[in-house]
Amino acid sequence: MDIPIDALPFGSRLTKDYLRFDEQVAGFFNGDYRRSITYQAAATVAAGTPRADRRALLERLYHQNESFGMAQATKRHLEQLADPQCLAVVTGQQVGLLTGPLYTIYKALTTCRLAESLAGELQRPVVPVFYLATEDHDFDEVSWLGWRNQKYEFEKKIYTPALMPQRTPMSGVVLDAAIVDLLQQLNDESEASPFKAQFLNLAGECYRPSVTLAHAFARFFTTLLADWGVVLLDAADAQLKELAQPIFQQELTEGTSVSAMLRTNRELADRGYHSQLAVHPQRPHLFILTQGRHSLEQTDTGLRDMHSGARFTAEQLAREPARLSPKAALRPIVQDWLLPTIAYVAGPGEIAYWAQLKRVYAGFHLPMPIVVPRASMTLVEAKIRRHLEKFSVSVDKVLTQPTASRQKVEQQLLPQQLTEPLRAVQQLMKETWPQLLQSVSSLDPTLVSPAQKTADQIAGAVEQLQAKLFRALQQKENAMADAWRVILDSLMPANELQERQLNVLPFLIKYGPALLTTLYEQIDLQRTDHHVVNI
Repeated sequence: MDIPIDALPFGSRLTKDYLRFDEQVAGFFNGDYRRSITYQAAATVAAGTPRADRRALLERLYHQNESFGMAQATKRHLEQLADPQCLAVVTGQQVGLLTGPLYTIYKALTTCRLAESLAGELQRPVVPVFYLATEDHDFDEVSWLGWRNQKYEFEKKIYTPALMPQRTPMSGVVLDAAIVDLLQQLNDESEASPFKAQFLNLAGECYRPSVTLAHAFARFFTTLLADWGVVLLDAADAQLKELAQPIFQQELTEGTSVSAMLRTNRELADRGYHSQLAVHPQRPHLFILTQGRHSLEQTDTGLRDMHSGARFTAEQLAREPARLSPKAALRPIVQDWLLPTIAYVAGPGEIAYWAQLKRVYAGFHLPMPIVVPRASMTLVEAKIRRHLEKFSVSVDKVLTQPTASRQKVEQQLLPQQLTEPLRAVQQLMKETWPQLLQSVSSLDPTLVSPAQKTADQIAGAVEQLQAKLFRALQQKENAMADAWRVILDSLMPANELQERQLNVLPFLIKYGPALLTTLYEQIDLQRTDHHVVNI
């Protein structure tokens, strides 16, 4: 089953317009990702563009991937990357705990699928690369995973070290004994299966005290995706930063990305789109690494570290690229200076900020890659399908109309003496309030808005009361109420799409490594809708 993205109550207008390749957004990107001719034209340009020293890049990539437990398929891809005609399909993500939400896996598998497809279509080697955002410093974003226990209850499991990192890049966050306790919790709360020991042992081998969070992610990820040979690139590598020095220097001396994005942001605003990435005219898109990551500001006397107040010239900083880290707007430029990128596989939020980057690429004399949406999926297990049948509710209704679906089920399950008065209040509001608003408007038009606000508050209060009554029913261990809770915790945990909250590990423990192959095979590069996968 496929659900149109427009039907989902999530995502920005820009992203949804891009999925259709609407003419309103087409000019902000480098070609229609749905058309074969786009890739054929991009391949010639990408392969012929001067970039960083390929031999030096390969040396570092080989060293990095070997330290992560390089698979044979990855080794073959690195050998292919030595070919001047080889291209890369790239994606990237923060190094979330045990790979983070499901969409990280979907991004990687989409990248592998696209690389394989393009290699056949273009008749040249195309390799999948995963850019590890190891210099991101937002620990709260990567220190949790969405867990589902034996009762199908959703819970955020949080890794809480004895000493919380303070703006420390993930490449420098070292795991402590708290990770052992967290993995033991996962073991205790996992259902028995033939695959439980395999995956929890793997998690324990990768995530252990004294290992960095970034390295643990890389080893775990490498093992899970060994069959597809994803090449990992650790952005914190000092020698790769040496290769990126020309990009850093140009940004420091000319502010290339800043001026380009300010112009593009105005054009986006003129078309009614929101700019995903904010731009400050005096701040280059580079962090300085001094006791964490901190912004730089251009002043009349040079560049100032906004944390310490220390001052530098652009030339001073350009001579020490290891002290610098690209911000989100410059990271793609660094990535594509290093790699012969033909396409980037992006999530919904990324698509929105890639719309700001076309002029930035031009300013650095690099071709912008084709932006390809990652696969978007919801996994539906047999147990969930059986529960849905009990309520005569479909998966698409739960995902596209979550509030209406919830209210329908609550009214089914709550005792009649509770639901009838609530429905009566709602019906009375529906029938009488429009007439009341007309009367209010006749008396004093300025009171229409407060009157409508009052109506919204009453409707909201009725919905909240119904939800509280339903929770009380659940607490009395009502089997049907619990079945509905299981549906929501599986399909819409924390009121979000499953792929944005749940981790892959509970599914791997239950279904084994074959699940990853199933997901890979479910990816259709021509599909832009949200895909429901029965497992």
